[in-house]
Formats: sequence, C-alpha cells, structure tokens
Amino acid sequence: MNRVDLIAEINRIGWSTPFARHLIITCGMIFFTAGYVVSSGNLLPLALPTVYSSANYKNAEAAKISLCVGMLIGQLVFGVIGDLYGRRRACNLTLMLILAGTLSSCVLGDGPGLRITTSLVIIRGLLGIGIGGTYPTAILTVSEFAPTDQRPTRLATIFLAYICGSFTALSISAAALAGSNQIDSIWRLVIGLGLVPGITALGLCRLRRIPETPYYKADVERDFVAANEIVDYALEKRKHLNRRDPVRYNGGILLWSRGLFRYMRKDFRTYVAICGAWFIVDAAAYGYRSDIRLRDINLNQNVGEQDIHSLLMQVSTSSVIRVSLGSILGASATLIYFIYYSSRKAIMYFGFVASASLFVVFGFFSGQVGNIPYLTISTMVMFVQNFGPNALTFIVAAELWPTQYRSTSYGIAAASGRLGTITTYTIFTWFSVDGDKTLIGPLSLAILMMFGLGITRPIDQESITTKYDRARTVSAKM
Repeated sequence: MNRVDLIAEINRIGWSTPFARHLIITCGMIFFTAGYVVSSGNLLPLALPTVYSSANYKNAEAAKISLCVGMLIGQLVFGVIGDLYGRRRACNLTLMLILAGTLSSCVLGDGPGLRITTSLVIIRGLLGIGIGGTYPTAILTVSEFAPTDQRPTRLATIFLAYICGSFTALSISAAALAGSNQIDSIWRLVIGLGLVPGITALGLCRLRRIPETPYYKADVERDFVAANEIVDYALEKRKHLNRRDPVRYNGGILLWSRGLFRYMRKDFRTYVAICGAWFIVDAAAYGYRSDIRLRDINLNQNVGEQDIHSLLMQVSTSSVIRVSLGSILGASATLIYFIYYSSRKAIMYFGFVASASLFVVFGFFSGQVGNIPYLTISTMVMFVQNFGPNALTFIVAAELWPTQYRSTSYGIAAASGRLGTITTYTIFTWFSVDGDKTLIGPLSLAILMMFGLGITRPIDQESITTKYDRARTVSAKM
C-alpha cells in the first residue's frame, strides 16, 4: 500500500463507524475536561482573599497566569514529544497530568511555611502543562483519523466540547454560590469536580484502545503495513492490532530537528501567519474577558467582605450568560457552517472585521456594567470570536504541515496564542481601569483585530484544503 491508497482508506472512516464516534467522544471529553479546568479557576482571584488573609487579588491572579504559562510550556514540549514518540503516548501522559494537577489543586491548604497562593501557582502551572499538551496530541489524533471532507467538522466538534466544558464550570460555580455561602468549600468543590470528566476520558481510553494514527505510522515510522492494520481496525475489519516495534529515523532527534528548521525556513510565511493570527486572537479574546471582569470588580469596590458572595454570584451569572449565548452558539455556528461550506479564510475575515467593530461599540457601554446593552454587546463579541478567528485558528493549524513536524508546528502555533493570552492578561490584571480610560482597552483590542486581516493573507485557501492529504511529506533524508 502506498500513501495515496492509505489516504483513500482513511477517507472511509466516516461518522457511521463506531471507532470514529468513540474517538470523537473520547477526545471531546479530554477537551471538555481542559475547558472545565481552565474556567473553574475563575473563582480563585475573588475567593482566596476572602478566605485567606495571606492572599490578595493580584497574587491570586498569579495562579491563573501560571496556568497559562504552564499551557504554553506544555504545548511546546508535548508538540515535540508527539512528533518524536507518537500522538497516543503523549496524549495519555497529558491526561494523567491533568488529573494529578486537578486533585492537588482542590486539597491545598495555607500555612506559615508555604502560602496557598504560592502552592496554587506551582500546582496550576503543572496542571497547565498537561492541558497545553492536549492541543498538539488529542487534536491531531482526531485530525489524522478524519476523512478529508469531514476533518473541519470533527475539529469544530472538539472545539465545541472545550466551550461546553467552560460553560459547565461556570454553571456549577453559579449553582454552588446560589446554594451555599461557604466560599472556601465552593471553590474546592468546583475545581475538584473537574476530576469527573477527566476520569471519564481516561475510562474511555481504556474501554477501547485508540491506536497511533495511520499518518504517523506511515510517514514517521515508515511502516505502511501497520498503518493499513490501524485503518482496518478503525473500519471494524479486524478486532485486534499486532504489536510492532516502532521504526525511527536514522540519526534520531538531531536529524529530525534539522529537517524541522529547514522546513520552517521553507514555509516561514505560513508559520508567521498562523502563529501571528493565534497570538492576536487569544490576546484579544482574553484581554476582553479580563477587561470585563475588572470592570465588574472595579465598579463594585465599595462592597464589604460580607457582600463578596453577592459579587461572586453576579460575576459568575453574567459569565454563564455570555458563554451560553455567545461562545456556545458561536462554536455551534462554526460546526454547522463547515457541514455545508469550506471557505476558511472567508469566515476568518468576517470574524476579524466583526470583532473589531463590536470592540469599538463595546467601549461606549464600558461604564454601564450589568445593563442589557452592555450584556448584549459583550455576548455578541463572544459569538463572533468563536464563530470566526478563535475556532478557525484552532482548526486550520491542524490541517497544515507534514506529519513529521505537524505536532511540533501545531504546538508552536498554540503557544503563540498562549503568549498573547499571558501578555494581555498581565496588562489588564496589573493595570486597573478607571473612568476616563474606559475606551482604551476595547479600542486597543479593535486595532489588534484589524492587524489579523493582514497577517493571515499568506494562508492560501487551496493549501489549507489540499496540503494535508497531498503526498508532500518531507523526506527523512532532510
């Protein structure tokens, strides 16, 4: 079997096959867990200072920033691991890290030797490494088992699972706050419940074995026989897989790294376009969310300690509305769009222009936190962000680059987005918003989104839709 025949066989693994459904559910549950764990930490900056005298808002925010730093590291490290040792092994390791980090986060205490904020910074950083590692591993596992015409739809489904995880965490936070005043117990409960989808995902991985991807077996290990067996397993033609010793490059990591840098120089414009777009999208998205949260808090600075529960409830409820009406509908619209259409650049350009326009409009309602126009505009921003650039960077990056370097390249692109998150998150957290500067944040984000129009021009629509499956794999002799 040659590569063209292999691609033809992979294109038969449609939605109707039990393996495809199991794979989507398993990887979707992994990303559901990732979305839940990230959003469950939203209570920490307000909850910790209320319970522990050693904590304040800014050092509690450091725990959230450390999660982002950990995700950046995980995306880079596990991207390389995914290329050198396989997607499946790396994916299993990331899931273990997520479970261990989640369990550790919800049982931490405060003491004279080690403050709880310091402990959370360390643990959440390690947790972030596991979450970041799911990007270049679980995503590419789905992508490399998908038929060409169904690939964007399946990736959009995984993206929607992440949003649903975030929505679930925010909903549980709001429900817990409505039913109890014990803030210390609430934040531990909300974070600890992240173990449920994580253990479920682990159980699904064990229930039915998910093998290494056929693309990786054929293009990296050069074992077309094993790749064909994996495709037959996915198509229910065989019940078991024979264990084979992997065949690696002659020259190992050194030869692989030389080939990677040579390919990066060759396709430099595409790297810059994808990495720049992801940086801009995440910088704008997380900067906007930080801006909203700070306005909610700054406009309620006169609340006493006894009213912090009400403030937490208000922030959680408004977040649920924005995510449910904005993010979920936006991600669902992306999924529906890709069922009928395939133009990635058209939807990406729409998202950049619409987001920039809405950021400008949002700036004029910045001082009216809680009213209907403010909530409506902020929800619309969430919608166009997820029906457009946010979803598209997630999907397009998985459709480019040769198999040997796809995981590393995807990790670099995702890490660029996380760098944008850290940058704006730090700026908006450490520089409060006051009355005369309410337009600065939204207008800055609007300008940033307009840069996205120019930076994504090198991404060619034809290359996106055909490069992945073309027999264009870079030779191991590079």
